[in-house]
Amino acid sequence: MNEQKSEFTDLLHSGLNWQTNWTKLLKEIITKIGQNKDFFVNTSGLNEIADDGEWLFDLVWSELKYNESKTTVVNIPLVLESEISKINFGGFKEDFDKLFFAPNSTKIFVTRTIGNDETILKECIDYAQESVNNNININSKNGIHLITWREEKGFTLDYISSTEPKIKFTENVENIIFKKIEKENKLVFTKDIALAILDNISKPIESAFNNLNIDIGDLKKNLILVVDNDIKSKDISNLSLKTLKVFDIAPLEAKYLKHNEISLFILLLCILRNEQDNTAKMFNENGVYYENMGFEFLKSIR
Repeated sequence: MNEQKSEFTDLLHSGLNWQTNWTKLLKEIITKIGQNKDFFVNTSGLNEIADDGEWLFDLVWSELKYNESKTTVVNIPLVLESEISKINFGGFKEDFDKLFFAPNSTKIFVTRTIGNDETILKECIDYAQESVNNNININSKNGIHLITWREEKGFTLDYISSTEPKIKFTENVENIIFKKIEKENKLVFTKDIALAILDNISKPIESAFNNLNIDIGDLKKNLILVVDNDIKSKDISNLSLKTLKVFDIAPLEAKYLKHNEISLFILLLCILRNEQDNTAKMFNENGVYYENMGFEFLKSIR
């Protein structure tokens, strides 16, 4: 885009409707890049270039699968929001927050400074960093690209990603759960993980069950009887699909609970989250739910 810096500068000082024309040039560049990669591009104001009008965001790249009259969306590789007219915190926040609805897409936000004054920009970047840190779906690998137009420098690029410490599995999880998975010569279901947790019960989980008047022995007996018809995952040969999902969501669960470790307790909460899982159903039938165990977990870390 900086190759066309002079055009952007001229438009900035062109007077009437400069915002529309400036944004149009920006969209035109991003649209052509997307189309060169064989993506379908939605945006407004480019009827002769874009594949269709605005959809969800100011600009969207889509990977589509065509099947006669029916077209399905396979992937959303990129979303873009641009705010160059409302140069204030409210204008920034209103459009920046939309990007969190596309956590797995490349996310771009375009803004600008007025003259050399970067006071508002600093406030906006501080907010952006805090928002990214607090959002459970954003990590160091799927942050937000902030493109800022500075008249003297042209476009500058910043990458805003989570600066929260990396969430790790506790030693208990590594020694009990991972070693069990390594030793198993059969498919590991969520019931197997739950049994390992109960066989090596931690003090916080034991206290939670005691507070809820839950008999651990009864839980074990009922767990053994659970029939698990889950299928094998494609990624890890001896993990069922639902078991793999437990480990996939565990970092998000820990972040949601503002905890920097994935403990046995958090793994149990991840199992309980899926109410359609037979293991979770067994716990529910015995008075153990995600909600009451989550409450007990928060009590344990205060």
